[in-house]
Amino acid sequence: MKQFDLIVVGGGHAGIEAAHIAAQFPLNIGLITIPGIGLGSAPCNPSVGGVGKGQVVRELDALGGLMGILADKAGIQFRTLNDSKGYAVQSTRVQIDKDLYSVAAEELISSIPNIDVIREKVVTVQRDGADFLVTTTERSYRTKKLIMTVGTFLNGKLHTGSEQTIGGRVDCDASVSLQNMFNEIKTRPNRFKTGTPPRLAKNSIDYSQLQEQPSDASVRNFHCLNSPFGRESLQVSCYLARTNPETMEIIRANKEKSPMFNGQIKGVGARYCPSIEDKAFRYPDKNEHHVFIEPEGLELDTMYPSGISSSLPKEVQEAYVRSIQGIRLCRRIRCGGYHGT
Repeated sequence: MKQFDLIVVGGGHAGIEAAHIAAQFPLNIGLITIPGIGLGSAPCNPSVGGVGKGQVVRELDALGGLMGILADKAGIQFRTLNDSKGYAVQSTRVQIDKDLYSVAAEELISSIPNIDVIREKVVTVQRDGADFLVTTTERSYRTKKLIMTVGTFLNGKLHTGSEQTIGGRVDCDASVSLQNMFNEIKTRPNRFKTGTPPRLAKNSIDYSQLQEQPSDASVRNFHCLNSPFGRESLQVSCYLARTNPETMEIIRANKEKSPMFNGQIKGVGARYCPSIEDKAFRYPDKNEHHVFIEPEGLELDTMYPSGISSSLPKEVQEAYVRSIQGIRLCRRIRCGGYHGT
């Protein structure tokens, strides 16, 4: 049985940051992550930074974190949000290539000699005297300290209309068995919920009907030691679309089918990522909302329509997507949905 000073369970953004910063000390670290999912993968919005969040990325960078370094490596579009307003509300936002980001994370973590990446699914965690005993589907490990960064995989459930699927994300298992270890820990009564929009086929969008937003060469990189304006990846454009009265009427007419409003989901939503249902009923007099059509990667054939995250049934998502100028004839790759309890 291998002994570690520290084990981090979960290889997402939080997990790799925890393992990396701990590796600055003379510790033997195990990073256990589910097989088949790259380190630092981005299943949701393919961007780093934004209003409020961009400042957090720079704080992470100042403290020796990885996110700024990885975003610069994988960034395919750089913009300053709210650049027409005062400096206090301006923020850097970097569109990343999801694949490049994960590849860069894998390369960086694998270069650190005192981190052992273990690609196995954790089944149980138990106290064993002063240590923790972490058992996976393959073997057991002993550790003095344990950090859990399981994110949406902890007893996760996916909602698309009345359809409910157990999973950490689409086509991925959830860590159901680990839920028991939190029974005696005081947490918020409602779990966090997060949503995604339907993905669109890149070659089926009418870009002539959309407002192009090119990458801005004058935006500074995130990592303080990088060349301020150098770019490590090919730069591409994002595009701006808008909802309209038809879009919002479709959404409002199907309120009872939304797990966000019919009681099926009880979680607490993200502050900066309201669903399109939230917008429809929070602002009943407003029918035009921005939809940012963003590439998920240079080699990926999908676009991410940020701004229309939804838990509505598939046929309703199909209808409201086809009401928006520029994506009326697009083909969906995958429906959106909400992750929560």
